[in-house]
Amino acid sequence: MNDKDTERRYKGEFYTPEPFADKAHDIITIYLGDDWKEKYVVWDCCCGTRNLTKKHTFSRLYNSTLRQDEIDGCHSPNAFQFDFLNDGLDKLPDQLIDDLQADRPILFFINPPYAAASNRDETSKDGVAKTAVNAEMLSNGMGRCSQNLYIQFLYNIVSIKQRFRLSNCRIALFSPTLFLSGSSCEKFRKLFLKEFAFDYGIQFKASYFDDCADNWGISFSVWHSGRTEDRNNFKYTLVDLVDGSVVECGEKTVYNTDGLVTASDWAKEPVKGLKTFDVPNLSSGITVRDKPNNLGRNFQNNLGYFNNGGNNVDQNMQMAALFSSAYGNGHGHGINADNFDRCATLFAARKLVEKNWVNSKDEYLAPNTEHSKWGEFVNDSLVFSLFHSSANQSSLRNIEYRGSKWDVKNEWFFMPRGAISQMAFDNGNSQCLHDSISGTEERFMFKHMQGRDFSDEASLVLSFGMHIVTETFMFREVFNKDHPEYQINNWDAGFYQVKAMCKEYSPGLLKNFNAVFKKLSDKMRPMVYELGFLK
Repeated sequence: MNDKDTERRYKGEFYTPEPFADKAHDIITIYLGDDWKEKYVVWDCCCGTRNLTKKHTFSRLYNSTLRQDEIDGCHSPNAFQFDFLNDGLDKLPDQLIDDLQADRPILFFINPPYAAASNRDETSKDGVAKTAVNAEMLSNGMGRCSQNLYIQFLYNIVSIKQRFRLSNCRIALFSPTLFLSGSSCEKFRKLFLKEFAFDYGIQFKASYFDDCADNWGISFSVWHSGRTEDRNNFKYTLVDLVDGSVVECGEKTVYNTDGLVTASDWAKEPVKGLKTFDVPNLSSGITVRDKPNNLGRNFQNNLGYFNNGGNNVDQNMQMAALFSSAYGNGHGHGINADNFDRCATLFAARKLVEKNWVNSKDEYLAPNTEHSKWGEFVNDSLVFSLFHSSANQSSLRNIEYRGSKWDVKNEWFFMPRGAISQMAFDNGNSQCLHDSISGTEERFMFKHMQGRDFSDEASLVLSFGMHIVTETFMFREVFNKDHPEYQINNWDAGFYQVKAMCKEYSPGLLKNFNAVFKKLSDKMRPMVYELGFLK
């Protein structure tokens, strides 16, 4: 990949493949009429190499882009250099200003850049979204969605429509669908959907654009001046590319949670308002993150921490995890008895669904707890939350954090303390034996699971997990000598810690366990939809 390609990807610039540009023209014709190229002023305000328009003839076409080299190679009489997100409208050609002032029918036909600034990790694109439109959006309370470049383009189109009081303003847009579904876009939607009404949309794999992954989707949608009535649901046609032709392959309702209770808010609601304080921040089950910019906090007598960043399927892999203490990025909250089941079930609902090009922007909703299968899902989720690879609950003793020593109990430990004491005694493990008899309480999860009627699949996973703890106990002392950082001789060491030892000494046992865990996961997955976590 050359320097220009690297810069293009950084800015989220993806050139439109010809079959999808052709499909866009067909769709526009359906909604604007056969004569739209003669009737409408067409402005591609981020034209790039003119993939959307170069094969066609228009009576009034304007192509603009911020890059002069693209204009130089454009060979179009109405092409001009213009930074749509920074330049003032006084820099527009006089003829375009006249068209806007005359309220001529206008179509913004665009495939804007999709990049968004983020402060989440080392992949951050800090600075890419710092534009004049970004500043205006922030001053008008648009919030985090103002960090997304294509939403900035839409916001500026709304501003132009309002400024010139355009009565017949259309948009034909290639973009992700996050502006219609994301919770961070709610304030923007209130503005946009008052000015524009949804006509139609298609969605397809992003991999049809150069260098894009195939597990997220890109859409093309058409809008007209007006007010969208149903602001929660937008029906899209799914399309695929077969032998060079765009063909329909299904339907998808893009939805948002505006006016509804999100699953993230539902999980946090019982602990909202509790006073929090600084506690050890972790970056894994066993690694303390002792940095000045730590954001994880927790409340007194907590049972752990739910890292729950974002609220959509797209974030499931990276931003949903369980810990015994706070997670350093601050995208989460503490857990106590009041929200324990909520956190376990939402953790399961997120980890059970893998993102793809159809579902990646789907938002999680508060589930139907009155459903007949709710109790079964709770029980399954308790077991699931112990053994998933993102279940990082651990037991840590005498760790140093900001100049103080801390002990972190694993309140998610699922076996009785007496059973661990007996195994420590039988194996001559004095360190674990001392740790077990020095404690006085069973852990919360063990007590919480008593008397529950677990499904066959959950029961098998739980018993297999206990079997692994028992069968690998003999290796604890030698594993501790080689890997003291895992603190495997703590009596309430979590499966995160035990699993590392099992990988080293009994990998076949872990492989068989994973097969059993998969059966539980497959059994639970449909209930995520049945219970209403996802539409």
